[in-house]
Amino acid sequence: MKYQLRMYYADVLNQTAGSKATADCSFILAELGYQHFDVPIYNNKHPLLNLMTFLRHLWRLYALLKPGDEVLLQYPLLGINKWLKYFVRLLRHKNCRIICLLHDLDSLRQVHHAWTLEEELVRLSAFDRIIVHNARMKALLTDNHLNVEMRTLCLFDYLMPDNVWKALEQRHVSEIWLQEHINYSMNAETLASKYKRVAFAGNLGKSVFLKKLDQVQGISFVLYGPGYEELPNSSCMTWAGCFHANELPAKLNAAFGLIWDGDAVDACTGPLGRYLQYNNPHKASLYLVAGIPLIAPTSSAIGDFIHQYGLGITINSLVELPEILNTLQQADYVQMKAATIPIAKAIASGAFLKKAVEH
Repeated sequence: MKYQLRMYYADVLNQTAGSKATADCSFILAELGYQHFDVPIYNNKHPLLNLMTFLRHLWRLYALLKPGDEVLLQYPLLGINKWLKYFVRLLRHKNCRIICLLHDLDSLRQVHHAWTLEEELVRLSAFDRIIVHNARMKALLTDNHLNVEMRTLCLFDYLMPDNVWKALEQRHVSEIWLQEHINYSMNAETLASKYKRVAFAGNLGKSVFLKKLDQVQGISFVLYGPGYEELPNSSCMTWAGCFHANELPAKLNAAFGLIWDGDAVDACTGPLGRYLQYNNPHKASLYLVAGIPLIAPTSSAIGDFIHQYGLGITINSLVELPEILNTLQQADYVQMKAATIPIAKAIASGAFLKKAVEH
């Protein structure tokens, strides 16, 4: 038998796309035959009570396990990570295979907890197999002596309800046709203005660089998500609203989707900015499933994916963006837009996680 164990906050409403990643992974794993072991915990309860809740579910799972079974955990687990290695070792007493689907390395992000990479490596070393984001993350862990089988995910999937996906797919085809035919009548200045409409989705209040976008002249940034009230008034930013993750792809209205983090616009600085060198941001999947080419740092791991598949533009600084988009040729943009379609279809169907698990 195959089981999946996932923890989630039962008392937190979150309209950002972040929590969708774990829910989508759980759904895909169920399609692959992994039976659910969801553990609800509560943000407003004492950590010890949440730990007791987890232990009750863990013992239920332990009682069910037989030699040769598989258990997959989505990491990090909420609230109990410092004890994780002991729980994994307990499950392995049943001669089961324990797999980790890694969502984040919080020691690199340096948020929520003061973990070191060494502490996370000890936890991860307890697993039989780890599914990591990409080749860069795999190399980082290998270079730090993590001796565990690792597979790469490449991108997080972004599942869509069938009716929403069909409408999106039709929109992708229509937009490319319009780009190829009608837009050829536009002059260069009009096209440049169209390409300078750039979407950014996420928790806006935590994206410090947004407060400095006035330094990027001539770009119209369209923002989606909570926290807009924490940003200064700026003529270069427009807030388009906060939507459910399944509705958001159809709401995006821009030529490009921006992947950037940190506290500066001239480089991806700070822990969150540097973390882009290793992770696959979930917002990349959001933009791609919406059929929108990407803009990302040249130094980022997702930048490697962009170059491999021709999915957008990489930059060293947001300040470079106006000049780059001023000189963007329509044929190049159409090619980027067309390249998103097969990737979007794969993301919407769960193809990336299915390949990583079944490989």
